[in-house]
Amino acid sequence: MNKTGLRAYLLCSTLLCAAASAGAIDLAQAVDLAAARDPGLRAGRHAFNANQELTQQARAAMLPTLSIVGTPSHIKGTIAFFDSEPVPRSFNSTTWNIKLNQPVFRAQHWIAYSRSAAQVAQAEIRYRIAQRDLSLRICQAYFDMVTAQDDAIVALSQELLARDKVSLGRDGVVIGQASLTELGESQIALQRSRIDRRKMLGAYAEKKSDLESLVREPVATIVKISNKKNLEFAPQLLSSVEQWTAQAEDSALEVQLKALAVVIAAYDVKMQWAANLPTVDLTLTRGRFVEGGNIDLPLSASTVTRSTVLGLQINIPIVNGGDTLSRMRQTGELKAQAEEELEAARIETRQKVKNAVAAFRRTESQIQDLLVAVRLAEDLLVEAESAYTMGARTQSHVANAQLRVQALYRDLNRARYEALLQGIRLKAFAGSLYPEEFAQVGKMIRQNGEAYRSEEFDRLSEQ
Repeated sequence: MNKTGLRAYLLCSTLLCAAASAGAIDLAQAVDLAAARDPGLRAGRHAFNANQELTQQARAAMLPTLSIVGTPSHIKGTIAFFDSEPVPRSFNSTTWNIKLNQPVFRAQHWIAYSRSAAQVAQAEIRYRIAQRDLSLRICQAYFDMVTAQDDAIVALSQELLARDKVSLGRDGVVIGQASLTELGESQIALQRSRIDRRKMLGAYAEKKSDLESLVREPVATIVKISNKKNLEFAPQLLSSVEQWTAQAEDSALEVQLKALAVVIAAYDVKMQWAANLPTVDLTLTRGRFVEGGNIDLPLSASTVTRSTVLGLQINIPIVNGGDTLSRMRQTGELKAQAEEELEAARIETRQKVKNAVAAFRRTESQIQDLLVAVRLAEDLLVEAESAYTMGARTQSHVANAQLRVQALYRDLNRARYEALLQGIRLKAFAGSLYPEEFAQVGKMIRQNGEAYRSEEFDRLSEQ
């Protein structure tokens, strides 16, 4: 292996990276961009705003209504008294009424008002679920992209090493130190490394496109965790699975949504019961009737009539064909259905939390094992470099050791990303995932990371 090839190999892992800068996108920025630009989330926001009007609509049903009704008319005809000739007559009349209606007792309206508050709370939970789901999709896409970058870097390093081995094999055949069989094997390894490189770069391009479709802008530079051993990044977990499941049973968004559905169903039962109760309304009508004449009397004269009517309108339902009882039975069954769905949501949430805790702890153990493997591989690399300076090892041995370290760091960072993702999912399932969580993770990655220029990957993926 020539010195130029070795230097190219050793620089492969840093060819596409630069110091993390303000221009690079991190996890928190990706979440913020997607939240501001995602049409689905904006639609959810409009739906939430629309549902907030339910409270005002329910309140309006209990407030007085005031209306003015006017009826202008023109009357035309003929009249004949005894044996006289018919006389044509015509005149105008106008009626104006001001009507005030104040519900005094309508049980359905009071129940509907209480029900509307639960509906608004349910709409807010739906919007929070949409925000959470979008954030989880962003996290998955972000970690998938940076992991695909690491895979591509290792694949590029393997190809560079395979190229140098082919070059070394050709030189060895010329001077008689290598056989054609060994050269053929190195050429086959080179072709396989090229296939792997194209495959990894293609996977990277796909993951990059997924992230860009969520943030709605090109991702030129992205921040990822650098190859370091001493990183403290794990999310803070409660001491036991029981604590997580207990928290999730009350705080999980899906559980809260189903609990509100039970409350709304209970109000529906009460509303159907209230439909069979009497209603009482206070009415006030102030009227003015102006008549320009009278077609029935011999003498036609204009009259003005003013009236004020104050009344109490009472409606007592007696028989409605069993409709109210049927609706009460129907809403009762729907309430029972909502209660069962609530219990199912609790069971599902408990299982999700248990799986997330188990996945996080498995990943945590994997990180510790990989840290041990990285330390051993770095020790072997130091030995190989020392032996190379003394002539006991070749440049190929050093390059293989360096590649082993690089691949182990890739696996280590993949496990770190998985631990971060599982910690975020765990908090999401337990209902304790808040926006500042992404800011903390993004800050950690930026402080312990490096920025990768994706345009270099785009160029290489076209080759």
